[in-house]
Amino acid sequence: MVRIITKRNFIRALSALILAAASVFLAFPFGAAFASSGGYVGSETVAVSNGVTYDPKTRDFIFETDSGAKLHCSVLDGMVVSSPVTVSGGGVFLYKNGSEYTGSLEPVSEAGEYVVMINTGERNVRVLSFIIVGKTTNAVSVYQMPDGMIVNESYFNGEEEDVDYSSVSMEREGKYRIITECVASGTIFTLETTVDRTAPELSFDGLADKQGRYKSAVTISGLQKGEHIKITRDGQQFKYDTESDGTIKLTESGKYTVMAYDDAGNLVEYPVFIMAYINASGMAFIALLLFSLAAVVIYILVKRKKLRIG
Repeated sequence: MVRIITKRNFIRALSALILAAASVFLAFPFGAAFASSGGYVGSETVAVSNGVTYDPKTRDFIFETDSGAKLHCSVLDGMVVSSPVTVSGGGVFLYKNGSEYTGSLEPVSEAGEYVVMINTGERNVRVLSFIIVGKTTNAVSVYQMPDGMIVNESYFNGEEEDVDYSSVSMEREGKYRIITECVASGTIFTLETTVDRTAPELSFDGLADKQGRYKSAVTISGLQKGEHIKITRDGQQFKYDTESDGTIKLTESGKYTVMAYDDAGNLVEYPVFIMAYINASGMAFIALLLFSLAAVVIYILVKRKKLRIG
């Protein structure tokens, strides 16, 4: 009888212990970090992947180098975003499109491809990279999900498409809306942009020979909204004026390079060679010169005739 009571008491005690443990577990903050090894590492950060953690209070991903240097960033390595990115940490500097970035870090908002570095005192360490796209872009063909992220929803020109959780093809021209999620932290990101891969198309009007060399002034037309032009002449930056109808006129001889680009990053170059020619101003000057010479000749002839008569 004693053994039965003892066994019952043991079962009751064990049940109470399990319930107490469950209560403690359920009472533990849901924002607690769960380490990749299977245990909690604290109540403020959650492990994402490859040693990267997420702070739900600041909504930053935290990257740590082998030397212990830490970097806080609002995106993961390899992300493509259409919104500004925050980056902070000691010794942090960025490269944009291959050149050192000197703009504001509060936040980074210019469209481009970025690499984030940390100077540890001994060497520069690459930490992550990301791409910021504008309203239009040609910078991405396939958006491959970074480690720890999946695709939730994907829309093309307003129509929902079948989801490949690991990537989204962005080859087609059109409007994209891609909703992604960091699995560990539950953070949602929305990418919205229009892919444009068509370079500007300009027209050049003038008197050209069979080799495409111009023997007259050249009028440039066809520039659309969101498209821009840069012109060099004989290797030097050329300052031009835009007419009221949106055209640009090249009136002097020389070797020109007309670079047309758009907000998406598409670029095309047109070589323009204008040979020496007599323009309207030159013709007027020559006509005036000939008229003056004729007047002088007539004056001399009249003067000589008068001298002979006298």
